[in-house]
Formats: sequence, structure tokens, C-alpha cells
Amino acid sequence: MITDGLSHTYLCGEKALNPDNYINGQDTGDDQTAYLGFDCDVVRYAVPPAQFGASGLTTSLLHDTPGVASYLDFGSAHPGGVQMAMCDGSVHIIPYDIDANLHSYLAARSDGQMVLLPDSQ
Repeated sequence: MITDGLSHTYLCGEKALNPDNYINGQDTGDDQTAYLGFDCDVVRYAVPPAQFGASGLTTSLLHDTPGVASYLDFGSAHPGGVQMAMCDGSVHIIPYDIDANLHSYLAARSDGQMVLLPDSQ
């Protein structure tokens, strides 16, 4: 069912968190167990920019920043980008400044957009 190709589709990735709440459980995106099911603790989004207005979601990759909470976005504390595992098992650092459309294409398994990873171009 992953028609865009295993090496062109995200399987999972790191989530954005507010560093002020790394260990206290007060971040909305990290206050439940991983076994809760569909919840903002385990789900992140990569929405095409054209859908921003309708959904209220973003497509950002965020560098973890004190005081900034975003329970919808992928992100990390790494300086260069976010680690994303692809469906083929490979892991890549996706830069924070990735094009929003490219990010959403990589997150969709069957949108017909078989794109190259930023580090492959």
C-alpha cells in the first residue's frame, strides 16, 4: 500500500517538544504513555501548505526551543534536523528548513509524489 516507494516514505520520526518539559510530563505532546493509542503524544502531522488554513495544522520541522510547545509537529533537539526512519528501514536527518511540500510528500504513502530526500539531491 506504499505506492510512493519504501525509500521515499516516512515510517516514523522524532517529535517536537518544549525542552522546559523534557522530564516533568507537562508537555501536551508528551504527557501520556506510548500505549494510549491515537493521541498527540504519538501522532505528528505533515500537512501540505495548501491545507493549512482549513486544518489549522502546520508542516513544520521544529528545533526544540524553550518556551515553545507544538504537539502537532515533528522536531528534535539535534542542531541539524530531525531523524526520520523511512519505510525501507533507513534513517535520515531531515533539515529543519525542508520545503513544506516536500515534507508532506514524504509523509504520504500513496500521493504519487516519489521525491528524493533532501540529503540525496
